Amino acid sequence: MRYERRERPVISRAVVLACALWAAAGLFAPARKAAPEVQPPQAAEGVSPAAATLDPGSIDFGEQVIGRWGRAQRVVVTNTGGAPLYINNVALGGDDPEKYSITGDTCTGAEIVPYRACVIDITFDPPGKDDFDAELKLTDNAPDSPQTMKITGEGINSSMVPPGGQVALMTNGLLAEPLGTR
Repeated sequence: MRYERRERPVISRAVVLACALWAAAGLFAPARKAAPEVQPPQAAEGVSPAAATLDPGSIDFGEQVIGRWGRAQRVVVTNTGGAPLYINNVALGGDDPEKYSITGDTCTGAEIVPYRACVIDITFDPPGKDDFDAELKLTDNAPDSPQTMKITGEGINSSMVPPGGQVALMTNGLLAEPLGTR
């Protein structure tokens, strides 16, 4: 107990002295200028620039029943360059972008270090019986920006799909053996 009482004044004086020195340093220090705005580096000297590689190179949803969302297709975006890849925007465009949706996106606003990846999940909801084409557009700091990828899908009537889920072959109005069973 006695030992603790002696230490308190020493500790208090040390704290007061440290605060006083800190305040004095702030008064006598030269004024600091605001740091200049730094843009993301394209590539350090001797390092290759960022490069976005999309896998797969295109998506084909195939035939899908009208008015039903299908299972999402995943696009993996890998930085195959030497500098960090800064992804500004991921968007759908092309002829029929409203027929598709981005349901998952870990890429927009991300910094992807070399040989790492992010993912984009896309779904297809055909509104009618037809072929629908769109494209995925990625805007980033890679020299070949924007990167685009083709997306296709076909809307079909549900009457064309039997209860088993396979498209059947019709011969003279009679159901023949389902496709893909041979």
